Amino acid sequence: MAAQPTTPAAPGRVLSTMNEDGSRRWPRPRPAHGGWWQRRRAVAWFLMAFFLTLPYVRIQGRPAVLLDLPHREFLLFGARFLATDTVLFMLLMISTLIGIFLVTSLLGRVWCGWGCPQTVYMEFLYRPVEYLIEGGPRGVKALDEQGGFPPRRVLKYAVFLILACILAHTFLAYFVGVDALWVWMHRSPIEHPTSFLVMLGTTAAVFTDFAWFREQTCLVACPYGRLQSVLLDRRSLIVGYDAVRGEPRMKGSVHSLPVVAGDCVDCRMCVQSCPTGIDIRDGLQMECLHCTQCVDACDAVMTKIGRPK
Repeated sequence: MAAQPTTPAAPGRVLSTMNEDGSRRWPRPRPAHGGWWQRRRAVAWFLMAFFLTLPYVRIQGRPAVLLDLPHREFLLFGARFLATDTVLFMLLMISTLIGIFLVTSLLGRVWCGWGCPQTVYMEFLYRPVEYLIEGGPRGVKALDEQGGFPPRRVLKYAVFLILACILAHTFLAYFVGVDALWVWMHRSPIEHPTSFLVMLGTTAAVFTDFAWFREQTCLVACPYGRLQSVLLDRRSLIVGYDAVRGEPRMKGSVHSLPVVAGDCVDCRMCVQSCPTGIDIRDGLQMECLHCTQCVDACDAVMTKIGRPK
């Protein structure tokens, strides 16, 4: 009998989220609480508060935002749009598309790192809760090695489910209003099966995303990363590694480094802090969210060894 062909082993990690044997590698980033992180946190908290409170805001007695699909009526900050106002919606969509192109060409993937709900809720809600319950990055990795469902991990998933349910109800409020939502919450789901199924499906989607899919949403499902190559030019602002300053890399204390050594001491703190697990020193990559975590991590190291940020 002919020998069965075998798949050659990978010479190294092919993807940042895949091990050499093809299994998934879970990034457990070590947050760098520097100046950029503090700015991102302020923006994230504002966006989360805005999303959670906007359904309760009223303008002239009506919701500030209400997307009433059954009645084909949209309320947007005091303006009323009907189904016949398709030209205005077309202009809105075109303006949004052009705005994305403009912002990306000027500031790179600032939306991914600072404004996208996937990043905002993952890095400033779900991951902090995870680290609080499971004991930081080291605690999470220890539970990964242990396997199974220890009590702390079960507790984490329970909290994740509650958070997902809150976000799903808030999402539904944008389409039915908080008054109707409050009434439905106190009645049997049989009286409003469609809305209940929407809420249930949204809860399941949010929970699955932040508990399991995570960075794969950005790497696999979202096309924006793949479009960045045609949206950027040489003048676009990006997060990148300065090879002129950093090379050649040298390990060791600052006093033992030769004069010709670059500023990069190969501590890999930039890799440890990356939410998608890439090495920013390998150049611009599709997986990079421009979250600036590597910048904060490197600044902390440069400060310790007495070199410029």
